[in-house]
Amino acid sequence: MIFLDGYEVRSAIESAILACDSSDDDDLELPSFTSQKFWHRMVNPRFIPVNLFHYENINYATIHEAAAARKDDFEQVNYMALDVYVRKDLSSDSPKPVLLFVHGGGWTGGDKGLPYPIIFHLAEAGWIVVSTNYRLAPSSIYPNQLIDVKRAIRWVKENIHAFKGDPGFIAIAGDGAGGHLAAMAALTPNTLEYQPHFEKVDTSVNAVILINAHTDLLHLMDIGKTKNKITSYFDVSNHFSKVISGHAEINEEFLRKHSPVNLITKESVPFLVFHGDRDQYIPFESSKKFVEKLQQISKSETRFIQIPGGHHVYHLFSSPRSHYQAIGVERWLNHIYHQQLKEK
Repeated sequence: MIFLDGYEVRSAIESAILACDSSDDDDLELPSFTSQKFWHRMVNPRFIPVNLFHYENINYATIHEAAAARKDDFEQVNYMALDVYVRKDLSSDSPKPVLLFVHGGGWTGGDKGLPYPIIFHLAEAGWIVVSTNYRLAPSSIYPNQLIDVKRAIRWVKENIHAFKGDPGFIAIAGDGAGGHLAAMAALTPNTLEYQPHFEKVDTSVNAVILINAHTDLLHLMDIGKTKNKITSYFDVSNHFSKVISGHAEINEEFLRKHSPVNLITKESVPFLVFHGDRDQYIPFESSKKFVEKLQQISKSETRFIQIPGGHHVYHLFSSPRSHYQAIGVERWLNHIYHQQLKEK
């Protein structure tokens, strides 16, 4: 079944990529199952390439920000760090585009060191990849997580040139709760409320990739108004209000304000959205709704790819689905990057 689903994913991603401007890349066909490179990676669920420099645990917080975080919880300051991945033989003739990845974990767990194939594939393809941590709830309540992601963007803009990166092009990606934070960061560029004491820093990004992301914190409540029973999905409205944000009760106004689906404007940046059709944690329909609204309002390119057989963490370990997805992300990001270079 995993190979059948993998073939269907290959077809879905290939169709979406072929719909892009092919002038940027003459070879848009994805590799087959018989590819030696493909099999070498697929048989090892935790495949990590050896041709990358891995710079670990770089602190993105200022001295004052770290001191303030310690007052809430001494251990939380350790989460205000990121890793950078750079291909060892990367040329320095021109700065390279950057991908900032935000891990998932329900805002309470996860780690920047998880072996996401998308991170390693993009780094091997010549992108500078940054994987960031952020303070976790409930020890640190939201929106501290969003503020930390914006601090990571600040660090990238100010420091990524030292790693051969181009601060002028930053794509942000995330899965689950990390996808929520990535979307929130992208849809609230330079919003002073989420940039305390670094209000003058440009925190805008150039593109977004979401994987099984929380985009509507009220989605299940809306379903509940029309259906008698909801069985398997995670009760994100209750969890986000009480555990993540520290409210005594479900706060619909707060949930609405922090749902990416409600923050889309005509100036929103390009989005590539993936969602597994067997996700039992976040409703597949919520991503469809988000994409439909993007396509209605935003002037930028939006693509939605349904992942056949994809459960909530199908992308976390090496598999046919996760590798085809990583290749698709690379092709789409190259398309957006070259497109924006032409527009400058």
